[in-house]
Amino acid sequence: MRGFVGLGLLGVACTAAGGDPVEAARGGAPATASKPLPLTLGDFALAVVPGALTGSRSLQLEMTARLNESLDASMVVRAKPVCRRGAKLVTDMQPIDLVEIKNMDAYAIGDSPRLRGLLFADVWTADMAGCQIDFQLASRVRTGATALTTICWKDGAVTTGACDPPPAPAGAPSASEPISVAEVGAAPEADNTLAVTVELDIHGDAHEDSFFVKSVCPVDGVALVDLRELRNHQSPFRFLAGESLRRAARMYWPEGFGVAGPLDGCELTVGRWPGRQLEAPIELARACWKGGATTKGACAPTTVPPPPATPIGAKSVKLSSVLIAPRPFADFVLLDLRADVTIVEPVTWDSNLDEVKIKCNGPAGVQEDTTYVGPANRSMERTFDSAGLHSLAPGETSRLGGEGFNMRQMKAVPETCEVTFTASVLEGKPFELARFCMRNAEVKPGACPEEQERKRR
Repeated sequence: MRGFVGLGLLGVACTAAGGDPVEAARGGAPATASKPLPLTLGDFALAVVPGALTGSRSLQLEMTARLNESLDASMVVRAKPVCRRGAKLVTDMQPIDLVEIKNMDAYAIGDSPRLRGLLFADVWTADMAGCQIDFQLASRVRTGATALTTICWKDGAVTTGACDPPPAPAGAPSASEPISVAEVGAAPEADNTLAVTVELDIHGDAHEDSFFVKSVCPVDGVALVDLRELRNHQSPFRFLAGESLRRAARMYWPEGFGVAGPLDGCELTVGRWPGRQLEAPIELARACWKGGATTKGACAPTTVPPPPATPIGAKSVKLSSVLIAPRPFADFVLLDLRADVTIVEPVTWDSNLDEVKIKCNGPAGVQEDTTYVGPANRSMERTFDSAGLHSLAPGETSRLGGEGFNMRQMKAVPETCEVTFTASVLEGKPFELARFCMRNAEVKPGACPEEQERKRR
C-alpha cells in the first residue's frame, strides 16, 4: 500500500488469452456507416505498462487510423475511457498522438498511420476492468467533433461497440458541490519529490472548473508550498455525474525546489477554482502525509480563523533565500534566479507577483531583461513559476525558480546584476516589492552601488 486513504496503488500483472504476461488485445474497425467517416480506426491494442511514478501503472492504447479524406494539421483523435472499479465508474480523456512525429496533414487518403496514447496515466489499478472507450475526431483550434467509434475492452479482448452492460453512470446532477474528494494518497519518490494521487467523484457539471492539490511540507524550518493543477480537460467529451476521476501529480521537482532529504509531515489540500480561476478557490478536502501513511484531515487542525485577505501590498510578503547566479555556456550566459516568498498577511485571489526586472553590468556593457511570474501572467516569455500567493496562509513559503536572459542571451558573465521583483492586483499597476544585487557572487538586499550612485546624482 502506498499511503492511500482507502486505496493503494496496486501493481498490475494480468494475463491475456494465450498466456501473454502483458495484458493486450486487438480488435477490428467499426462497420461502414452510410456517410464515410473522415478516418476509420482499427487494429486496437491495449496493454498495462509501468507509469512514471514508483510502482504506478498506466493503460497504453495503440491503434491504426485509415484516412478516408484529407485532414488539416489541427485534427487529433481523442479518447474517453470509462472503466468499472467495484461500484465506481472511473473515467479519463486523452489525445491519442501519432506514433510518427507528424500532424494529420502529412498523410494522404488511404494512408494508415499508427497512433498511441496513455490512459489513466500513473493511476491505473488492477481492479479496473470492463472498459468502454469512445473515440472522437476533434480540432485543436475549432469547436465541434466527429464521433468515430466505440470499443469494449474486457477480459483481455477488444470488441467493437458498447460493453454489455454499458458502463452508464447512474448518478444524477446534484445542486450541491459539483465534485467531491473520495481519496487522497501520497508516496515518496527517490529524488525527494512527493507523488500525490487524488480521486474525485463527479456530481454535476464542472467542465469549466480547475482543480488543484496544494502541499505544505516542513523543509529546513520553512513551511514550503508546492501547488499543482489536476487536469480537467474534457473537450470534446463531458465528464458526467456518477463518474470518477483519478489524477496524479509529482510535487517539489528537484529543478525548482532542491529538497535535500525525504519529505514528511506534509499537509495536502485539494480544491477547485470555479469558472476558469476567475473566482476565489474552494477547498474540498485535506489529508496529512506523515510517517509513511496518509490520513484524512489536516496534520495540525486549528480552530483559529485566518485574518481576512487583502490586496497585495509591500508588507504582504517577504522575499528571502534569493539566488542570482550566472550560468555560462559556450557562447552565451543565462542567469539562474530563485527566491522564497513567504506570506506575512493573506492576499486576495487576484494578487500576484508580476515581473522580475533584471539589469546586469559587465564586459558586454549594460544588459536588461524582464521575466514574468506566476500562473496569472499570460506572457509567452514567462520563465518563473510559483504557487498562487492567494493559496498561501501566513507563514507559508512558495519557492520561485526560473532564468533570466533565456530569450535575450548575455554574451559574457556580468560583474553585477540587479534584480527587482514587482507585484500587482489583477488589472492593476505593478509596484516594486523588493530589490536585490548580485556582486562578486554574493547577493544582498537593495540596489547595486552603481545604481544607488546614479540615483544620488
